[in-house]
Amino acid sequence: MTEATKRRIEYLTTASLEGTISDSQRAELYSILEQDSDCVDYYVKYVGIASSLVKCEPYSQTIEAIRNDDSAVLDAEAWMALAETERTAEAVEVRADKDRDVLNEAQRHSGARPTKQKTRISRLLLAITVVSSIVLIMILSLPVIAPQGEPVAILAETMDSVWDGDRKPEVGDVLRQGEFTLRGGYARILMDSGAELVLRGSVDLLLEGDNAVALENGKVFSRVPKRAQGFAVITPEAAIVDYGTEFGVSFEPSEGTAAHVFKGQVGVSSKQSGAQSEQRLFANQAARVERSGRVRTTEFRPEIFAQDVPTMYELAVLRDQPQGYWQMNDDDTESANNTALVDCPAKYVGEVDFTSGPELGNGVVRSAVQLSGKGYMYVPNLDRLRQTSSTWSATMWVRPEISGADDVSGGSDDKRYFILSGEGRYGYLVANVEGDLSHFYYSTEFGEWGRQDVEGVFSKGEWHHIGLTVDRDGNKRIYVDGRLVSGEIVAEDQERLERNAGGQDLTCEELYIGSVFDEGKAFMRGERDEDFVGSVAEVAIYDHALSVEAIESQYSASRLSKK
Repeated sequence: MTEATKRRIEYLTTASLEGTISDSQRAELYSILEQDSDCVDYYVKYVGIASSLVKCEPYSQTIEAIRNDDSAVLDAEAWMALAETERTAEAVEVRADKDRDVLNEAQRHSGARPTKQKTRISRLLLAITVVSSIVLIMILSLPVIAPQGEPVAILAETMDSVWDGDRKPEVGDVLRQGEFTLRGGYARILMDSGAELVLRGSVDLLLEGDNAVALENGKVFSRVPKRAQGFAVITPEAAIVDYGTEFGVSFEPSEGTAAHVFKGQVGVSSKQSGAQSEQRLFANQAARVERSGRVRTTEFRPEIFAQDVPTMYELAVLRDQPQGYWQMNDDDTESANNTALVDCPAKYVGEVDFTSGPELGNGVVRSAVQLSGKGYMYVPNLDRLRQTSSTWSATMWVRPEISGADDVSGGSDDKRYFILSGEGRYGYLVANVEGDLSHFYYSTEFGEWGRQDVEGVFSKGEWHHIGLTVDRDGNKRIYVDGRLVSGEIVAEDQERLERNAGGQDLTCEELYIGSVFDEGKAFMRGERDEDFVGSVAEVAIYDHALSVEAIESQYSASRLSKK
């Protein structure tokens, strides 16, 4: 057996132990072992030592070295160097054991008593002996290490993740077959088959293979390309098989299994003997598997699943518990999904296009709606948000496109661009006065309006984070890019404003984003209506007045990197 053969055995054996060996490499290893019994002996010894040392820190370094240069850590030249060092090493005196008889041949025949002698042992040999003894003890004392599962996925992304149990993977780690428990936060897993999983803790998930997982508790969202068709999510009582789609599966022992289809179709079947055959579900459909084995349709609820790992900005928004949080997706040209766990989408009306939104942290950019003045977003069932408080807030990203002063009918010298309004009773807008984005108007509960001077805080064609709050005393605060906008509120009818002081109920049934409620009534001096011109993204409303710190943290989060 040559040195080259030894090195090849070590390399292939290491790959086999680590689970990274390919089919062709495995065939090569078998071929080498079949040809020479010495190779088999060397292989067995190498496997024994490597398996026993797998938990030692130097082991990982050794494996990395073997992977990098395709050679043994100690090659022939290294062994020759060790031998030369042994030959020339300084001798040390070692006293013989007191209980050991040291007799030469003549002494044994004469019956002489043993005499103490000195033995010459090199320092290197002494060190090698000690190390070899330790290794031998480890081999004899360590239990047999169970083989690791096959690699089936990669942990692609996390946010605030908290893992439980023995497996606590980090981003970029190869995930092998076995159970993973995400107690908190978010994680995105890329299966080797191409399927993508998004988890939001708490989730107990068993990776069974590169195209199948077992969900033992929690919720998982799956995005499956055509090449991974047939991907399956299995629960203790049901199996959900993909047919090229996006779908979510939830399982809790007290509630059972539910499947929700976002796109495409899936097959849902019960594990109960004698249960009905597979039932197909299509986009915007959902079904629940009953304990009896029956598959019954249920309400489609996309908001209960995390479809992506959130950015730091999105986490900051969700941390403040919004009642509505509308995010735009150019894959859906009809409405913006509400990701605040309430089924209350914002519909697109008129001319609405899509563009890139602001950066939301770590370089992540989502979609935004681009409005030309002839379109807007409309939430028809705002009452589902249970907005009953007289205190409220709104946050959003806005990119105004105002090129100059523009007279409107009625003799006004300004052009107003509406951001948010509802039933004509409340709302905010950016106003362009004599070519400058210098005013922020708001309406009162009874349709009166006031003005906040915000000269110099807006820039045409640039994204700005806006925060609007109303507290119990009716105090209205406007934040731009994380800071409270200074300026004195000016009212056209101060007496009426003071008379109507107090919080403004956000109990209306409809919300308009980028337009006005009831043409000709809200925010108008003349008779001409103008919808917002520019882009809008990440619109959220709350049933409480956000603090200064909360507004600042949202804006700051968009400029941070994920940990």
